[in-house]
Amino acid sequence: MNNNELAHHGILGMRWGIRRTKEQLARLSGRTVSDKKKRKQEKVDEKTSSSNSSKKTVKDMSDAELKQRISRLELEKRYRDLNPEQVSTGKKVTNHILKDMVLPAADDIGKQLIKSEMTRGVNELLQLSDEYKIYTNNKRK
Repeated sequence: MNNNELAHHGILGMRWGIRRTKEQLARLSGRTVSDKKKRKQEKVDEKTSSSNSSKKTVKDMSDAELKQRISRLELEKRYRDLNPEQVSTGKKVTNHILKDMVLPAADDIGKQLIKSEMTRGVNELLQLSDEYKIYTNNKRK
């Protein structure tokens, strides 16, 4: 290619900086915009009709539908039990630390805070002197 030549490999008839509308693009493909809207509406209708049938209340279901739903849920539960998720080692360690260390420590701290605030509240409410004050953990401070 010579340095004085300019080559362009764009769309024939396309002008720089001008965007095509949806109607122009649809006309080129042989369809109209209304066809696309119809197909989109049909998909929405299919989704709503299938979701409405599964959202029946128990009172609206027949015995056969209810039995079918229960058997499906039981099968799904059995499948989950037989094929447990693969849990990474990091997640196992994190769950162990959280369950066996962090939660019990937080529980103990919460109990201590509640106990100390309750004893302070009782002492203030009853206006006890130092001789008769209630202390947390039976220790005088």
